[in-house]
Amino acid sequence: MKRAKSRPRVAILGCGHVGRALAVELLDTKRRPAPFRGELRVWSRSPRSLERLRKLLEPQTRRPWQVASSADEALAWADVVLVCLADEAIAPLARRLAENDRAIHRQVVLMTNGYLPLSSLGRLRRRGCAVGRLHPLAPIPTDRELNALCMAAYALEGDARAVRSAKELVGNMQGLVLLLGRRRGSAQTYHAGASLLSGGIVALFHLAERVMSRSVSSRAALRDALDDFAEKTLDNIYACGPREALTGALSRGSESLVRGHLQSLRKVPEALALYRLLGGTMLELAHARGSIDTRELRRLGALLGRRRDSKSDAGSRRLGRLRRRSG
Repeated sequence: MKRAKSRPRVAILGCGHVGRALAVELLDTKRRPAPFRGELRVWSRSPRSLERLRKLLEPQTRRPWQVASSADEALAWADVVLVCLADEAIAPLARRLAENDRAIHRQVVLMTNGYLPLSSLGRLRRRGCAVGRLHPLAPIPTDRELNALCMAAYALEGDARAVRSAKELVGNMQGLVLLLGRRRGSAQTYHAGASLLSGGIVALFHLAERVMSRSVSSRAALRDALDDFAEKTLDNIYACGPREALTGALSRGSESLVRGHLQSLRKVPEALALYRLLGGTMLELAHARGSIDTRELRRLGALLGRRRDSKSDAGSRRLGRLRRRSG
């Protein structure tokens, strides 16, 4: 008997932090009004990873799930396969699985890797499988998988049938669909931007904490305060966009404060270098908003050690002319 589309058999290949987080989301019935109603089977080379998954799931759900004895068994059983393996393991496994005639039956195969091209699954596609990407846009540190994907966004691309299945799974997890463009390299630039934001926030938080730690009496209180400060900044970005959310000395063209910042940050050279680098982007945002003029943009840019760019200067002149005309 053919199974209903709303009750698919889903196999997860690989039980690292991404595979475990996805299993938690698919099997947890507490947070979603329309939970995943299919069956789940997982496979992993690592008994330790499987044991971590069991510990995560035991207090969370009574939904049954099974462990496959091999990747081939999981593939043959499944309607939809989520490949949650390390980068270097994806293409070799796909090639090997594609050689198993008995296991192939036009399944949907989705890799959770956000960077590698879909050609990594090319052998399976040539055997009739629909292939695609389902990448969770969420930081998932090891041992923090329990709530890591709660209402997360997922980047999707691939064959039409694969994208339809991916959308259904994302809906089951009450996630947000983020469709990638068809331009070559879209996944790679998307992933680079995601890495810049996630890792960048962590690095900036760490450096800010280092810079400020000598100025406060309690490191714990400082971390709480910075956490709240960062959260409010992100709320402002969400509400009105980066340009309008920008605040601080550079946003209002305060040369004396910027000079003071540069002096204070000399004690932490990495923080000073980042202030100079990111300061250029802050100035561009402030100029686009109109809170500093072209003269201030150039003067503060020089103070930051920013090289003059003829293209940037030409763009600034055009923006100034447009402002004068609209005024």
